[in-house]
Amino acid sequence: MPFERRHALEVLCQEAHANDVPQRWETFNRQTDNFVVEILTILKITSGYSNNSKKPRGTCVKDSENSQGRGEKMANEAKPCPCELGDVMPYSGQGQEVRAGHVDSYLSAAQPGANGEASVRGLIIIQDIYGWKLPNTRFIADWLAGQGYTCIVPDFFLGKEPWSPSHDWSTFQEWLKDKQATNIGTEIDAAMDYLKKECGVQRIGVLGFCWGGLAVHHLLLTNSELQAGVSCYGIIKIEESRYALKNPVLYIFGENDPLIPLDTVQLLEKRLVAECQVDVQVKVFPGQTHGFVHRKHEDISPADEQHIKEARANLLAWLNKYV
Repeated sequence: MPFERRHALEVLCQEAHANDVPQRWETFNRQTDNFVVEILTILKITSGYSNNSKKPRGTCVKDSENSQGRGEKMANEAKPCPCELGDVMPYSGQGQEVRAGHVDSYLSAAQPGANGEASVRGLIIIQDIYGWKLPNTRFIADWLAGQGYTCIVPDFFLGKEPWSPSHDWSTFQEWLKDKQATNIGTEIDAAMDYLKKECGVQRIGVLGFCWGGLAVHHLLLTNSELQAGVSCYGIIKIEESRYALKNPVLYIFGENDPLIPLDTVQLLEKRLVAECQVDVQVKVFPGQTHGFVHRKHEDISPADEQHIKEARANLLAWLNKYV
């Protein structure tokens, strides 16, 4: 087991004033997949989640308005949440909410070019499990609008409640049943129609995060109208997937993503190379975790900032090349 993981566990135990480091390490050594569970168990001793404070990474519960006492049980104590929320940006957005067919959406119009001409490039951004109103996702849409893309972020959950860190992880599969990332073709068609008719867009790409990253993979298997895609840490089930993409896709992963093992990423790349007749690229960013492209603040550490900016530059370059 990597030394850095053992060291991280020991440090967290010490910070929580725990005296059972050896015992915890024995448990962790036997059940390596439970690393995040061990971290959560330790962190619950010291703190919870607060929108107004620095959040400990890996915590999956936020304080209610009445606040939780230190000794109260956490909703997700038994298991880690499907993916941590990360750092929510204090960002309200520069775009506007519109109705694209039957879908509420966030629209951020492209900035005019140097010659004043309107952009003909559009981008559909597919949310993660935290929904279309997550400020971080809207920040990405506004940033890409500044790069010449009219961006639309549809509510692919169609008004249903998004996942929340306060939800009990044991209910996640039930929550997910009516929110299948592989079944959003009707909403994609509505977004494309809106971009073309209302915004003058002629070429459209797609970008997705987590839940949306999986959606990107499946969309590019069948929808040739999407010029290109970028899938950020999409949890793709290798045994259930196909790989003959219609148009180019860039896949972005974090080296330390607890939800997507590196051997899964390697197998995905192998099968894409074997079956695709279009350009595909798989990039793994050292030291990064799930959600790093849009759910981490850039100023967490110099190492994080470097990889976040590089990943964003890569996805922009990919879109510029193919859309």
